[in-house]
Amino acid sequence: MQGNDDRTHIESDATASEAVVATVADRADADPTDLPPLYDAIDPDALDAIFRDGRPGRVSFEYAGYEVTVCGRDQVTVVCEAPAAETTTQG
Repeated sequence: MQGNDDRTHIESDATASEAVVATVADRADADPTDLPPLYDAIDPDALDAIFRDGRPGRVSFEYAGYEVTVCGRDQVTVVCEAPAAETTTQG
């Protein structure tokens, strides 16, 4: 991923899916309830299961216009980055 991203370390009482929604909402400067449902992008239960009990993993997907990567083992991190803007060439 390129620079200018937001990284959030998931607190022990939060699930990976909760952390994704909170991180994207923070990055988008929006209320979490204003975002589309996470299940439109990924199965939240499956995402939570991957990172439950300190298991290692890495999952990347698009959500609400952002590239999201959830990774970790004992400490899970959510990285949220806006996709690169498309460029047009006049000629």
